[in-house]
Amino acid sequence: MMSSSSPVACVAGGGPVSIGAYSANDEHALRAFVDAHPDGLVYYTPQYRRLLLAVLGPECHCLYRIARRGGEVSGILPLLAFDAPFGRVLNSLPFFGSNGGVLASDIESEAALLAEYEKLAHAPGIAGATWVPHPFVQKAVPDCDVEDERIAQWTVLPNASDRDAILGLVESSARRNVAKASRVGVSVHETEAGLPFLEEVHRANMAAIGGRSKPHAFFEELPRTMQFGRDWTLYIATLEERPIAGLLLFMAAGTVEYVMPAIIESEREAQPTAALLVTAMSDAARRGFKIWNWGGTWLSQDKVHRFKRKWGAQERRYRYAVTLNDRSLLNETAARLSGSCPGFYVVPYGMLSGHS
Repeated sequence: MMSSSSPVACVAGGGPVSIGAYSANDEHALRAFVDAHPDGLVYYTPQYRRLLLAVLGPECHCLYRIARRGGEVSGILPLLAFDAPFGRVLNSLPFFGSNGGVLASDIESEAALLAEYEKLAHAPGIAGATWVPHPFVQKAVPDCDVEDERIAQWTVLPNASDRDAILGLVESSARRNVAKASRVGVSVHETEAGLPFLEEVHRANMAAIGGRSKPHAFFEELPRTMQFGRDWTLYIATLEERPIAGLLLFMAAGTVEYVMPAIIESEREAQPTAALLVTAMSDAARRGFKIWNWGGTWLSQDKVHRFKRKWGAQERRYRYAVTLNDRSLLNETAARLSGSCPGFYVVPYGMLSGHS
């Protein structure tokens, strides 16, 4: 877990910083930059960019900016735009709390990319822009009109890769859940073939709690835009040869992202999620990953917060920085905003004067 408040010099050479638009020719260098950076996350990678553009559709446009020093990549600002009926919306990044902000190798590159973001966020025709920062480290953030808050939670993985090392990190209730899953015969395997099952159960889980499910395009485009075993993996839990739960993970640099759990409601008593987690976390440690990122948690999600904490999660709060150029958006409803630019964050719904 990196906790530095300034970028770490890791790739770039000296000389002035130049800022340019994203180019397909940059992909190899960008991937190498993210993988080598101590704070690298999958959200900064070219493959995640491809996934977002494929899922969010033709109204979504790439405004990524790349910093260079001495001819080498020294920073990246992931930034997407959506052309909504009320104007263009910018997010760094959109789609279910994806993290954005700047990843840079030196302070000058970070400052140049931050200045570029603020220029783009206030450009003509931009109704609003949202900066979702790196969840773990304190970095510079842009000026904003509105803030929204989340809780980042992550577990530092042990150097040892056996199950006992993972179980040593977690609370006793999690250990009991793992023991029960083993006792009733839950088994876990890693497979690319489980996406249809994951999608079906995910939709059922979200419907049961009134949540938003990820679109079909996400499951369709994931294996096309990201490589199984390198960028993502999937674990399926079975009982008596029946799939009963799944866990989707993303991977880059030293961090594994907890993306999507799914469980058949009637099978919760068998504790398949515990079996999935202890297996996947052990594998992640064995593969050399250092951080298990549980993702952002809303302040109101007490049950989710407690669940992650019992699996050894540390935490810190971080804030979305929202530039609101068109304040008439506050007269909209949540339904109209989400329908007009699906996957993009516009403004905290609690500020809206319209009915949801």
